[in-house]
Amino acid sequence: MPLLSIILPIYNVKNYLERCYESIILQNYDDFEILLVDDGSNDGSSDLCDLLSMKDSRVKVIHKENGGLSAARNEGLKYAQGEYIYWIDSDDWIVKNSLKIIVEKLKKNNPDILKFNYYRHINGCLEKHNSLKSGCYEKPSIVDNLLKSAVIDVSAFGFTAWSHIYKTSFLRENKLEFVSERIIGSEDFLFNFQAYMCANKIEVLDEPLYYYD
Repeated sequence: MPLLSIILPIYNVKNYLERCYESIILQNYDDFEILLVDDGSNDGSSDLCDLLSMKDSRVKVIHKENGGLSAARNEGLKYAQGEYIYWIDSDDWIVKNSLKIIVEKLKKNNPDILKFNYYRHINGCLEKHNSLKSGCYEKPSIVDNLLKSAVIDVSAFGFTAWSHIYKTSFLRENKLEFVSERIIGSEDFLFNFQAYMCANKIEVLDEPLYYYD
């Protein structure tokens, strides 16, 4: 069983998928599986997914009818074999050596959730988004500090799925899934709010490990 299940929801991202895929494959850590969840793409992404799976036995493809981002993430979770879940948006990419940093923290502190910071391109400039201090938070500090910060300024806090790693057993035991973005305006906020309420331990890293384009 791999330590990480990396799930990529895919819908018409043919021009970006290989960049994302290569940022994962070229890491200096390799105990992971990649689940490419093709959400009914019609731009050639489906064929590209199949091609990538032929190159590496760790890559598995799930083809499904279009249901949206949340449905694709949930579908990937059903098939994940790893101890931890990492949802990555397939038009973004991850920092070099980030998986090794993530895994070292997971093994050291065994959190239900690991949160990290990220880079974002704004007006042609690369900026680091950061609102939290590194550390390990446990109840009641999770509610008193983390959730309070998220409610005060969601954008600065970064309540996105792709800036978190989740323990698989934690998600399944608490029956945590994404509500469709076609029903609510911010599926990531609702999912993470529920997850934080259920978590006993959350590890926060100040380091930016993800590129949001």
